[in-house]
Amino acid sequence: MLRGYARIIAAREFSARATIPELRRRHELLSHLIPAKSGVGVTRQIVGGLYTEVHTPCETVPGRMLLYIHGGGFCLGNARTYRGLVSRLADQLGAVAYVPNYRLAPEDPFPAAVDDVLSLYSALVDDVPELQGEVESQGEVVVAGDSAGGGLTLSLAVAAREQGLPLPTVLGMICPALDLREEARVDLPAHNRDPVLTTELLNRFSDAYCASADTSDPRMSPLLADMAGLPPMVLDTAELCPLRRSSQRLRDKCRAAGIPVRYSEYTDQGHVFHISAGIVRDADLALNAFGVSLARSLAVDRTERSAHGRSTTE
Repeated sequence: MLRGYARIIAAREFSARATIPELRRRHELLSHLIPAKSGVGVTRQIVGGLYTEVHTPCETVPGRMLLYIHGGGFCLGNARTYRGLVSRLADQLGAVAYVPNYRLAPEDPFPAAVDDVLSLYSALVDDVPELQGEVESQGEVVVAGDSAGGGLTLSLAVAAREQGLPLPTVLGMICPALDLREEARVDLPAHNRDPVLTTELLNRFSDAYCASADTSDPRMSPLLADMAGLPPMVLDTAELCPLRRSSQRLRDKCRAAGIPVRYSEYTDQGHVFHISAGIVRDADLALNAFGVSLARSLAVDRTERSAHGRSTTE
């Protein structure tokens, strides 16, 4: 029943006749239906040159930060539209969360979004001296995102590795957009049953973001990048999501490279259904499980760093 309502809403919100500004206004309006987590404060800052909302739970783990990169097909969304999801995830992790307003297509196509999130990430890690090589430190940065933001999460990690920046402690991705090449889009399910992300919508957003750029650039299609040396990952997808196959390929590619991946695929669910957390029980359960997996990956990292610190001392 909920998917039926979602299709009706999506047919209006993401109408092919609507302009991008109209789609943004509708998306903003719908986001107000998702309540934020009570007890999580929200302030606004300029970080790395970007307008950023900062979520601060009542109780935080010292040195733990979350950079959350919102979805929206590289064309929609902002920090405000993700308050419901991010406030819950921040509260669960005990992390101060940063949600930037990165530049959107078609006004600012690739590589604007990648450059923006990397700029903000660089500013964040510059403020965490524990990330500069002290093995006994407890500084932790989780980078996570959904859909377009999930793809940008992986692109950011690859760029950070290439530029010699401290890597995130763990990456989290929900139904990420990982491969924007034309041949990958041809490989989409022939009968797309996702209640929101239609093939037409996916192509429309991808074309706006890619513009005339080379879609095989790993910054745009990070599934093509070398995974060696990247952080552990938490990867969620859904049976009805048209991007599911690329998530499966990322899982397999990372495991072949020795990268730990906590992978979940939800039966009979659609693209980024987690965003309904706060009003839909299945979304509550999935987002909670996503947060648990991130926390477990952080716990493993702390144990390994502690063991490394003891061994070097001995």
